[in-house]
Amino acid sequence: MKKIFILFTILLIVVLTGCSVQTPPPNNQFLKNNDTLTFNGTLSINNINITEDLYEDLRFPVNQIPIRGLSNVPEETKFGDAFSPSSNEELFLIAQMPHSYKEGTDIFPHWHWIVTNSDSGDVVWCIEYTWANINDEFDFVSGDYCVVDSTTNASNIHLMTPHLVLNGTNKTASSIINARLYRNATDPRDTYTSDAYLLEFDIHYKIGRLGEAFT
Repeated sequence: MKKIFILFTILLIVVLTGCSVQTPPPNNQFLKNNDTLTFNGTLSINNINITEDLYEDLRFPVNQIPIRGLSNVPEETKFGDAFSPSSNEELFLIAQMPHSYKEGTDIFPHWHWIVTNSDSGDVVWCIEYTWANINDEFDFVSGDYCVVDSTTNASNIHLMTPHLVLNGTNKTASSIINARLYRNATDPRDTYTSDAYLLEFDIHYKIGRLGEAFT
């Protein structure tokens, strides 16, 4: 009888303390062992498609863009790289398109910047670039790839320019972009008479897959 009582007590403790029921998260919030995640141009979870285009950025904070011994470069300051209102100062960068890039789609450069006074005016940010796949030739892409962005009549406001559109036809993952970034201070549209401080240059690109198989 004593053994039966002890056994009953143990079973009661197990029931009261060790058998909590976990409620599953709603709306398939988390993937479980038998769920499937596919990404072949369209992201799909359990055969439910996410139809919106997905984008990421290649990011180039100015403190990570090297100065390559050029004389006409912006001053490096605590605010960012200060681009002059009187000369076309420039930076150069190299970017590789990630394995997640949706091949053949356009890319969308833009600039993050600030001003440190309340003067009004516009700044003309520009890019010259070459872009080549592996085993292809780097050809210079001509054209006025510039965007005009306005100040806000207030200092230290984080500004982001509109996006440019660069043609990505036939371009692949691991292709390389070699680019010159500059403020076109001699353009009549550039009317801001003080330094414009670049914080970061980004390339917005469409995602087409999670990555590539290594072969």
